[in-house]
Amino acid sequence: MEYCEVQLFSGPEEAECRLLVKMFCRNSVVYTYRLTYEAVEVMHAKYDNKRTQNHWTVESKVVRDVVEYFGPKTEQLDWFYYNEKITFTSYTEKVQHGREILKQPMHTSVALERKDFNDFSVQEGLHICIVVKDFRSIVALADALRTPMTARYSRGNRPLQFALEVEGITCEFTLMTRGHSDGPEAPSAVGTPARDLSVRPASRPAQPTARTAIHPNSLFIPADDDHAWDEPDYTAAEDDVGWDASLNRDSFASDPARRLQDGGFTQAPVNRPLADHPGIAPTQRLSDVQGLFD
Repeated sequence: MEYCEVQLFSGPEEAECRLLVKMFCRNSVVYTYRLTYEAVEVMHAKYDNKRTQNHWTVESKVVRDVVEYFGPKTEQLDWFYYNEKITFTSYTEKVQHGREILKQPMHTSVALERKDFNDFSVQEGLHICIVVKDFRSIVALADALRTPMTARYSRGNRPLQFALEVEGITCEFTLMTRGHSDGPEAPSAVGTPARDLSVRPASRPAQPTARTAIHPNSLFIPADDDHAWDEPDYTAAEDDVGWDASLNRDSFASDPARRLQDGGFTQAPVNRPLADHPGIAPTQRLSDVQGLFD
């Protein structure tokens, strides 16, 4: 190829945006490539640099040496700062099957000293976890541009941003993170206002008790009357009824304990005249009665 021409048609009068590339080779051979695209509104994650307390800047070649220790099938990358060193640890969560040698999950840790960074301000004990593929791609781009890379973040489970800048080109990559902190948590700048608490007792009307109305012609009986329909128990002791010679009708009527109750109702004694009794008068004298062995 002798030379190459690139044309970009992105004016408002154009029906479609087009990128035209022509490569001129020897023997009058020309290769033409056309790339058509549509201008749309770019959507990106919201990220505020003013709320980031942690940041570090390092040369791309230093991070490239760290990435080379990670295997091709690693999934997660975790780093934290402790004892003047920042440790990068890659994890393999999936267990490999088949004829492969790796049978159990493993992790690889690589530590960098604080002096290896151009700028460093990180909370000690704060863990940040991201995807290894995303980190490897950003490091590869920074190494190709031969520019340092900067990471800014606040804490775990918050967005993280990698920034690259070289000769008028600015690249920003916003990633989601996971992590936790082993040290004391930093106080948050913006807090949720607490609810207004009061010592006054809260009055709440009591709910009315549900009452079940029984229909008079219903086929069902209340649960309290279930014992009335049970089978008779002949083994139970029978009630003993005796005669009180000092019976007083007035006290009998006033004292309910002396009434004989059966089935929940009281039956008053009935005095019948002797003439109405259907019995037969005795016809044998008591002196004529003899015993069996007399």
